[in-house]
Amino acid sequence: MSKLKNLLSKYDTPKKELSLLKLLVMNASDGVHILTQNGDVVYCSTTFADLLGYSLEEAHELNVKDWDRHFPVEDMIPVIKDLIENPKIFETKHEKKNGEIFNVEINARGIELDGDFFSLCFISRYYRCKERGNG
Repeated sequence: MSKLKNLLSKYDTPKKELSLLKLLVMNASDGVHILTQNGDVVYCSTTFADLLGYSLEEAHELNVKDWDRHFPVEDMIPVIKDLIENPKIFETKHEKKNGEIFNVEINARGIELDGDFFSLCFISRYYRCKERGNG
């Protein structure tokens, strides 16, 4: 049995599989976050919360306008729907809880779940290293 099949056999129920997926997202080195069409965070990784200087609980209460002042929230609905067919990588600036501004590279794609549209975004670890001169 391959290592992958062995691993997957341990997570063969929906509940166990969900636990594995949550574990992977929460421990991702990139800042993972999922936004509603209105820009509200519905799920995020600890890395995402840490990057912005928030606790995980606080980060789940944020809206994109709380950290990205350059992205008009009213534009979210068409942008997210467009991301489903046209994923994008772009640069922007984020603002931490303490007011510090930093550059980020976002890899974003739209997802649809039961007729609802979301934006699945990753803040690149490589870009953060590049900003510090380590990449």
